[in-house]
Amino acid sequence: MEPSELSPPTPPEAGPEATPFRITDFILVYLVSIIVIGVGASLTFYSDKDLGEFSFWLPLQAAGYAVGLIAVKLRRRAPWRAFGLPIEWRYAWGLATGVPLLIVVTVILLPLSAQLTESNNLVTNSLENIDGLIEAIAAGVGIVALIPIMEELIFRGLLQPALRRRVGAVGSVVGSALIFGMVHALNIDPGSTQMGIEVAATVGGIFILALFLGWAREYTGGIGLPIFIHAGWNGLVTALLLFGPEALL
Repeated sequence: MEPSELSPPTPPEAGPEATPFRITDFILVYLVSIIVIGVGASLTFYSDKDLGEFSFWLPLQAAGYAVGLIAVKLRRRAPWRAFGLPIEWRYAWGLATGVPLLIVVTVILLPLSAQLTESNNLVTNSLENIDGLIEAIAAGVGIVALIPIMEELIFRGLLQPALRRRVGAVGSVVGSALIFGMVHALNIDPGSTQMGIEVAATVGGIFILALFLGWAREYTGGIGLPIFIHAGWNGLVTALLLFGPEALL
């Protein structure tokens, strides 16, 4: 027997091509998160306190995602590296990509956005109507840190590898980006008078962003770079909404 035969087997790579996940796991995350949010909402139904959009509901949503991800992890007996973790700080340069990405998306979608007379995006409207320092801090932390981590774990950490098993690398990047955009279309007020244009602009913009996020997942094998890119984008958009274009100066 050769000495090499006594060595322990090398564990498989944790990249998107080697995953225990299935598309049903993505659905499970959302089902569990809906249950968690429903329970949280029911517990506060009779509360006489003003529960903030960002200081209460956004953390509750993130908690629902977290419970769903843990349920999938236990179901598949998967290590966290299967989701593309840990976050590698060497990719922190991704935070600086917000400006060029926003320029690219703005230019591409200019024919659509020029037709919009007002914004009916629920998240955007909530940001523009923030009242109080605590809610503003909660919005910054939630949108720039919490949501990018949770969404990247779900879409690039779980869904993209699951799709890759069936449609390959390119198909998984495009497919997960399209689903990501469609999910964000739920943020549009159903009463919008320009629903078609708003849906097209929202899905189109998020789809383009998600193509970069998906490429980053494929290129690095992890979700560290996608998280930083996502955080940079969210931070820039949030700053522009709260402080206007002068926030870039």
